[in-house]
Amino acid sequence: MVFPRSYNGFKVGSDELKAQHYSPEFFVECQNAVIHRTTVADVLVGEVSQVTDSRAVMCSDYPFYGMINYIAGGMKPLIFNNTCWSWGPIATSFLQKGAKGYIGTLWGVKDDSAASTAVAFYENMKTIPIAEAIHMAAHQHQPAEDKDIYVFYGFPFTALHSINQDMESKKLVLLQLTRRREFFLRNRRTTTDTKVQQRLDFIIAWHDIAIQGIQG
Repeated sequence: MVFPRSYNGFKVGSDELKAQHYSPEFFVECQNAVIHRTTVADVLVGEVSQVTDSRAVMCSDYPFYGMINYIAGGMKPLIFNNTCWSWGPIATSFLQKGAKGYIGTLWGVKDDSAASTAVAFYENMKTIPIAEAIHMAAHQHQPAEDKDIYVFYGFPFTALHSINQDMESKKLVLLQLTRRREFFLRNRRTTTDTKVQQRLDFIIAWHDIAIQGIQG
């Protein structure tokens, strides 16, 4: 997955970017273009029917197998796995480790519909419970035969509280990332296992990039 900081010079999450009124499909095409090393103009715009076996989250060649124990720096995040057949057993793993809730799909979700549903969901969840927000978003943007594709694991009336100031949110995320980095750094200093040291170096480097991104 690619996490760009801007599109055409407009910062991600800014009012200026929203004002451009890009379609959800545009952002999906940009992701695919980066992954396949093409340009958006070169991408054949067509329906992506499904992402096969996306319920099985894999971290091949990366040392993140046990990271689920530390999801979101000890906070209680909402997991929205907006991919095909993602309702499966992995939901239990997230919930057991403290996730506030988990949203998955019961069968193959269409790519453009999934993007539109996600945009509507994130807007809706600011004012209504999570279960109601995903239900409303799906019924607005999924084809008739797919309106009941999403399933929510968690307390039915769970709601998220928004922070009024972006800076407050950034400070909280920065604090949690810094704490987790120090945790892994202490382990790096005490272990003598070369393989573990290499994996911890990778994780610490990831935290450094994330922290630098927040600090600008």
